[in-house]
Amino acid sequence: MTDINTNKSTSTTNDSKSKKELKQEQRNKQYKIKLEENRLAKIAKLEKKKAKLSIKFNKAQNPKVKSRIQDKMDKITKELADLNDPAKAVVKRPFGLVMKTWSKGLNKETGRVAWYKKNEGIKDFVTIILVCVFLGVIFFAIDMIIVAIR
Repeated sequence: MTDINTNKSTSTTNDSKSKKELKQEQRNKQYKIKLEENRLAKIAKLEKKKAKLSIKFNKAQNPKVKSRIQDKMDKITKELADLNDPAKAVVKRPFGLVMKTWSKGLNKETGRVAWYKKNEGIKDFVTIILVCVFLGVIFFAIDMIIVAIR
């Protein structure tokens, strides 16, 4: 479509993404890259630990010690298999990101709350106290009547 007054072409469908969406995509890409770096670092750390355990296993003489070391190596092998299998990959958001989104949501929510004004709060407090005293007097009178009848 062309605007007659300005001769500029305007699209009815929004093909271009907004700045906010582009920033979010960029953050998601950076987050995925960081996740992959963390996964690879964890794999390297586990491989190193497994290599040390295999050296200990070869040096060990006691069968009980060998058994414990073998159990640890099996556990590490399972963790490595889980890290290498994308279907079992556990995606955890970093604590800083969780706190950042939580605080943003909290700020939005506090903006939506209808806060009392000082005068309204004092009026409501006094009203509640008076109603409680009034009901207390009524129940005390009823109780005294019942005690007097017995």
